[in-house]
Order: sequence, then C-alpha cells, then structure tokens
Amino acid sequence: MKIMKNLSFLIFCCINILISSKTKGQFIFDQTPGQHNQDVWTAIYSPNERYIVTASADKTAKLWSVDSVNKEINSVTELNKHSGQVNTASFSPDSKKIVTSSDDGTVKIWDITGKEISTITNNQVIQNKPTKFNSAYFSPDGSKILTSSIDGNVCFWNANNGNKIICKKDHGDKVWSASFSEDGNYITSASDDGSINIYSAKNLSLKQKIFSGKKQRIWYSTFSKNGSKIGVTYRDTIAQIYDFRSGKLLLTLKGHHKDVNWIDFSHDEKQAATSSDDKTVIVWDLTTGNIIQKLEGHENWVNSVEYSLNDKNLITSSSDRTLKIWRVK
Repeated sequence: MKIMKNLSFLIFCCINILISSKTKGQFIFDQTPGQHNQDVWTAIYSPNERYIVTASADKTAKLWSVDSVNKEINSVTELNKHSGQVNTASFSPDSKKIVTSSDDGTVKIWDITGKEISTITNNQVIQNKPTKFNSAYFSPDGSKILTSSIDGNVCFWNANNGNKIICKKDHGDKVWSASFSEDGNYITSASDDGSINIYSAKNLSLKQKIFSGKKQRIWYSTFSKNGSKIGVTYRDTIAQIYDFRSGKLLLTLKGHHKDVNWIDFSHDEKQAATSSDDKTVIVWDLTTGNIIQKLEGHENWVNSVEYSLNDKNLITSSSDRTLKIWRVK
C-alpha cells in the first residue's frame, strides 16, 4: 500500500461571515484540489472524528486526519487497489477499519494504516462486466458488511472473512444505497424502481415498501438518528421525509434547483442537510420544512453531506475534487 507523505493544507477562512438562509456559509476546513484527480463521491467522519475517509472516481479512497486546533486536514494514506471508481468509503464502529465499494465489482476491507484485509467479490456479471457495488457499510456492531448493487441486490457479508451471508432482491431495478438504522435493527434501501424498502437487520426480511409516487431515480435513503424518520433524495430537485413506522410522507423539502444527492439528519433531530448538483448544501428546519441556511462554495456537484457529532459542523464532498467542513447554525 502506498503511504503518502503527511501533507498539511492550510485553511483559508477564519473570516467572520454573516450567515442567513440566503447567503454563503462559512467553511472552516478546505482540502484543496489535487489530492483526488476526479469527483469525490463521499466524505465520511470516523466515529471518533479523528479521521475522514473520501471515495473518488479516480479509483482511490483517501484517509485524512483532522487537526481542529490548527485548522488543518492532513493526508494520511491512499487506498489504491481498486480498478474502478470507488463509490463509498466508511469506517467500522471502532474507527479501526475502512470498507470501500467500487465499480470494479468488489468491496474491500482495510485497516486504518491502509493495509488491505479482505476482498468481497460480486460474481454476478451484467453485459460481460462485473456487477458494480454502489455502497458498502459496516453494521453498528461491526460484524457484517451491508452492500447495494446495480443488479438489484441488498446483501450481508461477514466482516471478518468476506463470506456472503444472505442476499435479497426485493427491488425491481438498480439499488443505489442501503444503510442501517443507528440501533442496527433496520435497513433502508433506495432504488431506480421508485421505492424505499425497509428490512429487518436480523435476516433481511422485508418489513415495508414505501412507494414515492415518483418515477425518478431514488439516489439515497437514510434513517434519522433516533430511527423515527427516513430521509430520501431523488434525481429531482426535492428531498422528502417519511415516517418510519407508517410510511407516511411528513415533509417535502423544496429549495434546490438540480438533483438532490444526499441527506443527513442532525443528532438532535431538529435539522436535516441536503447536497445537490446545484453546487449547494441546504440546512432545513424539520418542524417547518423551511430553509435555515444555504451553503455555497463548491464549484461543482455536492455529492455527500454529513453532520459532526455535536451538530455544529457539516462535511461535504464534491465533483470539484474537494471536501469541505462547514460551520452551521
């Protein structure tokens, strides 16, 4: 594994900016272009918030350390054994491992030093090409890997040896994302078939299917931190919030001008943040559905967004090849 030199990138904000719902936000950390050569699809905090991992179309994932005191993002190592673009990269619950999903038809598990531990291979072939893995995440107890793929499958794999446990094909088209509830009891998945599936995490039994009523691709679905709501993004200008138990639509969030790619909930359940192809992030009031804040500063699509543990910061990834960390209200 290629180990990169410990490069520090000086942060260039530290300017007091008046923030309103219609103005630019303040980014307090900025990883300058050049470390990734193509789109950065995801940027995710480690559970201990000492690290960030990014996944890119340049076929690599990169590990970064965060120096909050000196406002620096330091490059630690590069994960470069995939032969296709890396769609997601995320941490194990103990922050000691990383899992990556790729268009090359593999999921790889790495230790925090960048050493490859094991590889999961999708043996399905579509048009003489390996079936792409769109997402891969550790279960909250760290024992399983949850994947979604373009063949319509949602699967569990053993996190220790990479062996397949079970796959379910309850969607009628590509599955773009699958993620756990915080308590590890449920899974939500999003598909081109216009539905959001809810599974039991015990055996991947289908508990509920929510039909959005929209023909557009569903990019992403995720649980709120207490598990009571599900946030959904579309190949459309809106995001929606559903009640987990009843499947009832609670809110439609309107404010973006292009596709909405990602949604995350604050830990206090009062806010949600969405990222969009319109180069912005919007922070929403979940009581009213109103815009609290719009963050502008990326120069291309904003592909992912995630709250810090204290809900004071957001981390974003973009097709401008950068990640940013923003101060939010």
